[in-house]
Amino acid sequence: MTLVRAAYSIFSNKVYLTYIIIEDFSLSRNDFEDLVKNTKSRLPLSTAVLYIKPHIVFSPKILALAFYYALEAFRLKVNISKYIDLETLLYLHGSRQISSVIENIVWSDEPQMFICCCSVLEENLSYIYLPLKTISPRKTCTELKPDYKKILSIYSISMKELDSVKGESLEEKLFKLVAFRMSLFFAENSRKTTFSSNLNQRKYVIRSQDTYSS
Repeated sequence: MTLVRAAYSIFSNKVYLTYIIIEDFSLSRNDFEDLVKNTKSRLPLSTAVLYIKPHIVFSPKILALAFYYALEAFRLKVNISKYIDLETLLYLHGSRQISSVIENIVWSDEPQMFICCCSVLEENLSYIYLPLKTISPRKTCTELKPDYKKILSIYSISMKELDSVKGESLEEKLFKLVAFRMSLFFAENSRKTTFSSNLNQRKYVIRSQDTYSS
């Protein structure tokens, strides 16, 4: 079984990942959800195993970037989800709606599944074998085959916007556009969480004063 390994420097932080594409994925949705839960419960901190529709992945580096933003969200306590893997997928999709993320970039009735392990520690990449041992795939590959039409649709990228970005390849242009969307998503979530926290603190102070006054 051949896997791809890569390492990226994201804002001076090292992110390691490994991935494989399963071409005979046959788990039912219930079994798949059990697999995700069981794998998640055995992972160390700062490590995530991701399951993604293969045609959505156009660059491993964009996964590393989404993972980085997820880690930052947890570090700053502005995370949307309780789990690092789901937080990564939310940033990859640019949505706060978990159900939308699952339907658009994770679950598919097709027999293909992209499985990736991301971590800040290279030695933790071996955790990708947790789901692989359960699935026991017989047919795998490592070549990315992105469906650019679907990717453009998912990220609401118009041809006009695509043409306005400098880049030697379509992949490079997409990376720039999706990375920019991620940065905006992170900034928006940080602002919303901070505002909500400040508002709750203010309400608490007002309640305390009212109670004290009475």
